[in-house]
Amino acid sequence: MCIHGRLILGLLLVAATTATRAQATSSQVPVQTATLDAAAPAPSTPDGKTAAAPKVTQQPFGTWMYRCQELAIAGKPVKPVCELDQDVNVVENGNTQTVMRMAFGFPPGGMPGHIATFVLPLGVRLKPGVTLNADKGGELVIPYDFCTPGGCRATEILPKSLMVALRRGKLGQVKIVLNNGQPLVIEYSLNGFATGLQTLDRNRDKSGE
Repeated sequence: MCIHGRLILGLLLVAATTATRAQATSSQVPVQTATLDAAAPAPSTPDGKTAAAPKVTQQPFGTWMYRCQELAIAGKPVKPVCELDQDVNVVENGNTQTVMRMAFGFPPGGMPGHIATFVLPLGVRLKPGVTLNADKGGELVIPYDFCTPGGCRATEILPKSLMVALRRGKLGQVKIVLNNGQPLVIEYSLNGFATGLQTLDRNRDKSGE
């Protein structure tokens, strides 16, 4: 995975200083594709009881990681929440930094299809949004939802045509525009994506999502 285009040192520092926080933000602001964190505190039930510690399973598929979290509240199992995610990293001065976190899961409310979530560093222009594509065709502009000190977040339900392109592709791209107007293309590997997505979908079938 690599980033095309030469960046000034200040922009690299923006990515480096926000990378760790961006990864944390994706677990602090949950959606269906929330990052699953086994170390997170167990949630409380409406009557104040603490749920049992979540059981988290994960399995690598190429450059992707399948994660599934199962909860039990008041002794009763809750439908698992699963995702397929990848961190996109760069190496600067010998240090590995995360510049993008991407996760695929299911839309809320039992809607069909897949939803994708991206967390990117601060210092981006919000109006152009995030452009997602794959080398086998398909492109989608996703608007940003919000930004926090941990990064800027974009979430969208993906059309079937783009999901097909992602399954068939070998390399994808996320295009963003930095605050100085400079476009930036972040490449990500699709190695293992199709197989990982099959596992994700099987879990949805079993849970009756």
